[in-house]
Amino acid sequence: MLRFGLGYTYREGFLTDPYKLADQRPDQRREWTMSGGYRQFFLNANAALHADYRYFDDDWGVRSHTLDLAWHQNLGATTQLIPYLRYYTQGEADFFSNQVDFGSRYYADDYRLSSFGAITLGLSLRKELGNWALSVAGERYQTDESWGLYSGEESPGLVDYWRYTFGLDYKFR
Repeated sequence: MLRFGLGYTYREGFLTDPYKLADQRPDQRREWTMSGGYRQFFLNANAALHADYRYFDDDWGVRSHTLDLAWHQNLGATTQLIPYLRYYTQGEADFFSNQVDFGSRYYADDYRLSSFGAITLGLSLRKELGNWALSVAGERYQTDESWGLYSGEESPGLVDYWRYTFGLDYKFR
């Protein structure tokens, strides 16, 4: 199965984070996305490959690429083991800087607007129990300015973390 999508988002209003006192961002933002996906089921392995790509561009100067790969391995009729890998890279916003510049019209030191690359490696287990589904997952997220495709000013605010999740879903029939 192949999937393709295009998106456009227009935002207007207060787009500065209130907890960032020195930030002064534009009050408009235009965002464009292009995405694609591929799904292939392998009968002999009783598993499916999921591959997804997304390109993002906006009028703030941010450009990003995201590549997701996942292997959905069926373990019997009601259990799935899903290892996955995600690569993300973005270029910094035109007004990103680690140094406060009160002379500039726009300024932000928010690491989420900086240039960086990130890798996520995870494993999820899902078990269906009638109308219920139980899921547990763990993932490692790491960032580094040098892992990105775009150059820019390195932000000291880049984060690395482990994340663990537990979910319980109910399906109405």
